[in-house]
Amino acid sequence: MPPQLLLAVVHNGGFVALGYVDGDDRPAGFVFGFLGIYDYHFRHHSHMLAVRERHRGTGL
Repeated sequence: MPPQLLLAVVHNGGFVALGYVDGDDRPAGFVFGFLGIYDYHFRHHSHMLAVRERHRGTGL
């Protein structure tokens, strides 16, 4: 996911959150979602969730 796309989404009502663990400078995971309209109602679309393999199943 290009960082520029995530910034554009956040600047226009979307949501990005990064999860970190102590001692690691790289994100352990992230979630990405944005607003949409369906049937004339606002909806939150949860588009993507990812966790690095070594952190899966750890309760992150």
